[in-house]
Amino acid sequence: MRTFVAVVPYPEVLDKIDKVQKRIAPELEHFRSDIKWVRPQDAHITLAFLGEVDDNHLQSVCDIVRTSVTGRTDFTISVQGTGTFGKNAHTFWAGLTQGAEQMKALREAVCTPLAEKGFFSPSKRFEPHITLARIKSPRPGRIIKSIDRSLKKQSFGSCPVESVCVFTSELTKKGPKYTVAAQYFFAKPR
Repeated sequence: MRTFVAVVPYPEVLDKIDKVQKRIAPELEHFRSDIKWVRPQDAHITLAFLGEVDDNHLQSVCDIVRTSVTGRTDFTISVQGTGTFGKNAHTFWAGLTQGAEQMKALREAVCTPLAEKGFFSPSKRFEPHITLARIKSPRPGRIIKSIDRSLKKQSFGSCPVESVCVFTSELTKKGPKYTVAAQYFFAKPR
């Protein structure tokens, strides 16, 4: 099954993402079929996309992630501003202004042992972000980039990062359906 490892922001951050998406969606109504908004309840910061993992290997992935995060220290992220990936803005995202370096270190701690066991192969530079929308064609790119410029200072809030989740993902006609296979806290909950 499709598997990935991610950090899920607190609901307060996700609520602000939802409000901004609802505010800007009317500007892109003409391109509705070209844009797939990420539902706020599905928003996350991907640390590692593992692709297809056999059911009988999922527990091994979970064990590796648990071991790699146990004992880590909580840290705070601030989600602010937006950006795009790709010349034609194929991904529209919100970025981190605080906690990006800690998120990169967390990714390294998770991905190195996953790669050593053959579950992950890093292919590009990691830029911690929360995907807001995926753009299927270049048509709305100019408008997305204009909206992006207007949201450079948009704050989505701050929250602590105190756990990592292993998700499975099932692709459906309505979009991906994510299921938490495991959640591992850095330290024992207070």
